Amino acid sequence: FQGLTELRMLSMYGNTLSSLPAGLFDGLTSLTNLGISGNQLQTLPAGLFNNLTSLTSLDLSYNSLQSLPAGLFDPLVHLQSLSLQHNKIASLPAGLFDSLSRLQTLGMTGLWRLDLSQNDLTEIPGGAFDGLTQMYDLSISSNKLSTLPSGIFDQLASLTYLDLESNILGNLEAGAFEGMTGLWQLDLSQNDLTEIPGGAFDGLTQMYDLSISSNKLSTLPDHIFANLSSLYNADLSANALASLPARLFDGLTQLSYVDLDGNALTSFPADSLVDLPALRQLSLADNRIACIPPTAFAALP
Repeated sequence: FQGLTELRMLSMYGNTLSSLPAGLFDGLTSLTNLGISGNQLQTLPAGLFNNLTSLTSLDLSYNSLQSLPAGLFDPLVHLQSLSLQHNKIASLPAGLFDSLSRLQTLGMTGLWRLDLSQNDLTEIPGGAFDGLTQMYDLSISSNKLSTLPSGIFDQLASLTYLDLESNILGNLEAGAFEGMTGLWQLDLSQNDLTEIPGGAFDGLTQMYDLSISSNKLSTLPDHIFANLSSLYNADLSANALASLPARLFDGLTQLSYVDLDGNALTSFPADSLVDLPALRQLSLADNRIACIPPTAFAALP
């Protein structure tokens, strides 16, 4: 690509590239979008992106990357979107995103979107996302995470979307999502959660959409949703809930959709469904409810 100093966009999607030589992109100082997805890359040489100082979007998805060199993204001082989806990455090098977090302290935009979905991650190192205060979209779905480090998200105050679907999370720590004051959508579906600690969702006052479907929950703590004053959609389907705490959704005046399909409820949860003036759709299919009392819907709008 020598001499292409004005090139802005380069797509190499859907080829059979198994390696990229060091220095391949040297001279492409005006490049803003680079797509190398859908190839057969297993490794990337250190320094591959050294001269791509104008790059804002980098797509490395759908390859076979197993690891990433430390400092790989350091030169990308304007990067806003990074996709590593559908690779075979099992671990993240310490400090991999450090340079991207430092951009914000220099008055630059910094990383907005990070996609780590469909990899082989078994853990996320503590501090991995520190400093990424402008990031609003983070997907870590379809990995092999069994736990989340305490405080792993506590600097992501601007994050609006967090996808943790299809991992093997067995439990959450109280305060697991502390500091995420701007979060709108949280997907915890298709994990192995057997319980959720009281206070797990404290502080998420902007939460609009919450999915905890397809887990192994048999009970929920009292007042677990007490602080979710903006909640609009709650998906609790495909669990093992036999009963619900009284006034479970108390005070959720914006809640419009509740999905309790595929649980083990034996009676209509009337005392859990009070003070819901905005409720428009309630789904209770595939439970074990034998009868519904005449006053079951008395408290519903």
